This record gives sequence, structure tokens and C-alpha cells, in this order.
Amino acid sequence: MIMRLKSPLPLIQLQSKKIKFINFIKLTFLSTLIGLLSACATTLNTSAPPIPKDKNIAWQHYQQQLTPKTHWQLQGIAAVRYHQQAEQANLNWTQQGPHSYQISLSGPLGIGEVRLIHRQGEYSFTDSHGKTTHASSAQLLMQNLLGWSLPVKGLYYWVRGLADPNASYQKTLDIYGRLASLQQAGWQINYLRYQWRDGLPLPTLIRLKNQRLWLKIAISDWQAFAQK
Repeated sequence: MIMRLKSPLPLIQLQSKKIKFINFIKLTFLSTLIGLLSACATTLNTSAPPIPKDKNIAWQHYQQQLTPKTHWQLQGIAAVRYHQQAEQANLNWTQQGPHSYQISLSGPLGIGEVRLIHRQGEYSFTDSHGKTTHASSAQLLMQNLLGWSLPVKGLYYWVRGLADPNASYQKTLDIYGRLASLQQAGWQINYLRYQWRDGLPLPTLIRLKNQRLWLKIAISDWQAFAQK
């Protein structure tokens, strides 16, 4: 009795098709990944632009571009010194237009997480126990409850590397035309570090001080920055 062995050709062909299919999937995934990375790189350009010939013209350009951008979310750390005391807190700031924001402070403040909210002309302050206090002034509200207050009205501009156009100021610019220092509303503001976002400078380390308070804000993440 003679046994005939079946040809292995169909099995080889099946394996070959399987390998081709796997390679096709890998190539498709790789192409998609490269496309996504390229899109991200196109959307967000963090490269520093060339040093401008005239830093004052560059400063005017930054003002024109940054002033309309009134919606953002940032995260970082705020360190405060006052009355020979020092405190530090995690900072989460969501801004939704000129007159609406929520600023959350959490961490080793001794009071847990607190939130300062401004909507429709009213300020509210919520402590870690859920107790909410309302007032017509953010500064008075924080001063009464914390013993210190953030200069929120000025920070709306300063955190973007701008001067408040409604008050007089003195400034110095760096070689790129960015604010290096600013004196306004009784505050001395120094810009120690920036990051570039699509050709625009966003501060990432700011030091502020007046006669009663020393404040340093380190921004780790500008999560959103848009014009609405």
C-alpha cells in the first residue's frame, strides 16, 4: 500500500498570505501613527523664532496676538510668602473670557483645596469643607479668608505676558521683545522663563512682589489657549 503525501503548497500559501496581512496591518498602523505625530507637530510649534531686529515692534505684535486670547486652562504651582510665612499650592486656572474664571488652589495650604470663582460679576470662594462665601471683590474675599490674596485683576493680563492696558506701567523687554520685567499697580513682576507656542511667548515662571506679598507662579502646562 502506497501512501501519498499531500503537497505542502496550500499551507505555505496560507502562511504567506497571513504574513502579508500582518505586515499590511503594521504598515497601516505605522503610517497612521506618523500622520498623527506630524499633525501634532504641525498644530503646535514650540520652536523659538529668530531674534527680531526691533524688539519694540515684536512686543507690539505679541500684544496684538495675545490680547484677544481670553480662554485658557493652565496648571502649575503658586508659592506665597507673607508676614514671615511661606505657603505653596497646586494651581489650576480655567479662564472663559474676560469676566469668567475658576482658580483652584490645593496642597499644603493648611486648608485643603479652595476654589475662587467669578461669574456674572459675582465672586465666590469655596473652602475644603464645601462652605461657600460670596463677595463683590476677589481680593477682599481671599484676604479675609486666607490672610493674603492673588492680584487676580492684574494676573488676567500678566499671566499672558501682557500689561494691563487700563493702568500705567513701566516695562523692560528681552532680546525677543518679551516682557522681562513690569511695574504696575504697585507690583513688581519679573518674567523668568517662557515657552513658545506657535510663535507666541507664554510665561512659565513669573515672580511678583509688592510691599506685603511675594508670589512665584510656575506654570507646567498651558492646556488650552484660544481666541473666542
